[in-house]
Amino acid sequence: MRIASLMVAALTASLMSNSYAEKPPYEPTSATQLAGFALAYERARASGWQMRAEDAEDVGIFKGFVMGVFLSQKWLCAHEAISLEQVEVVVAKYLRENPERWGMPARDLVIEAADRVWGCKKEPTTKPR
Repeated sequence: MRIASLMVAALTASLMSNSYAEKPPYEPTSATQLAGFALAYERARASGWQMRAEDAEDVGIFKGFVMGVFLSQKWLCAHEAISLEQVEVVVAKYLRENPERWGMPARDLVIEAADRVWGCKKEPTTKPR
């Protein structure tokens, strides 16, 4: 009985590791990879969040990355109430429509997308004298 349990556990671990081995490692600065995550996000959103199992991780990475970048900035567009969902939609659309920009750092494209829609200029890090 114990041997059978160990064999099932080993087989399960082997199958799980093979499914994860197919994906390339996550590269947080890659706009090309972020664009792929954005595509999964748009598919999931269009289907009412009835996403494919293989898209769930990509959607989570996309949402988390966009939220992290957006919330870590000090924006000069605070006159508007901007939801995180709005930012996600804008960034996904911007990445889809601007593949020529995928060579830029992913973080910069999130900021660029927000700037183009809301005119959100990042607050200067140093104060002028």
